[in-house]
Amino acid sequence: MQKALCTTLLAAGMASADVLTIEVDGIADPAFGSFSGQLFLDTDTGALTGQTVLPQLFGSTIDFNGSFGGEGTSGETSQGSVTGPSYQGIGTLTIPFTGQFDWNFDVVFGSGVSIGDAGLGVVNLQGFDPINQGALDANLSFNYTVVPAPGAIALLGLAGLGRRRRS
Repeated sequence: MQKALCTTLLAAGMASADVLTIEVDGIADPAFGSFSGQLFLDTDTGALTGQTVLPQLFGSTIDFNGSFGGEGTSGETSQGSVTGPSYQGIGTLTIPFTGQFDWNFDVVFGSGVSIGDAGLGVVNLQGFDPINQGALDANLSFNYTVVPAPGAIALLGLAGLGRRRRS
């Protein structure tokens, strides 16, 4: 049984090693209201992609497309700053009936980005602010959780189905 469990756990780890799902929920800073969504981290290439939804901004979305940039420290938010893995790239804000705006982003995850990690993260957005018609430089904090891929969860469930020897 131990051998089967170890093999299943190894397979589950391999199944989820390519792409990690990061659940993003809430925001600690009131500038843009709450947001939620998913980010996907390709552990082989360091690519960070995904989408968040800003319901208080007319259901706008931000599509993220970036890559690993090393360890970094975020800017200050109402929750403070964080230090951890940093990802930079372009976030495309889409506001219904208004248009699309490309923002530079820098996301710092304060407690790491491995399966089971959770904590406070900060995203810095820079670009044109379509609401105030000027420059945007905002640091927004959020909560995140790294969850196993569905395939990994299924394999872990199979580990419990192994036969048990009785003496």
